[in-house]
Amino acid sequence: MAMQTRVMDMSDLKDLEPLSKRLNTATDELNISLKTIEEYLQRLGIGLEVWGGTIAESAWSDVLDAQEEPTGKREYTETELGFGRFGDSWVLLVRTRRIVEDSAGVRDVYEGKTLMPLLRSSRAVRVAAVGAIPKLIDAIEEHAKGVIKSVEHAKKIADSLNH
Repeated sequence: MAMQTRVMDMSDLKDLEPLSKRLNTATDELNISLKTIEEYLQRLGIGLEVWGGTIAESAWSDVLDAQEEPTGKREYTETELGFGRFGDSWVLLVRTRRIVEDSAGVRDVYEGKTLMPLLRSSRAVRVAAVGAIPKLIDAIEEHAKGVIKSVEHAKKIADSLNH
């Protein structure tokens, strides 16, 4: 039995026009929301680079050697949301990391060379990042508390030397 092929005409493409407009409007609204979050974090003046909140992960795959043979290691990549300095500004950031695990379960993490402001990332990454924002905010809070605790500890040590 031969498969029937649907013949497309221009009206099929034109049917996408309203959807395209809705998608672009929604994306514009997303960008405004992300910019608002970023500007709020900037106004707080926290000044800490913090990573937390995985945006995407690939599946595990075998690490192959130059001859395309398995090495006994496996790897995956993850895209992570963060907040940090990029140039002269503090912005929401995206980075990609490669995680390699040997047969004993020991993991090595390799930072990718891709560090990009979230607002310059692809639409797919920006949309996926929304789910990671609460984890990033939690990570910022925990990191800030840890810094405060360390500073207070250093102050106690310094004060004890003056008495």
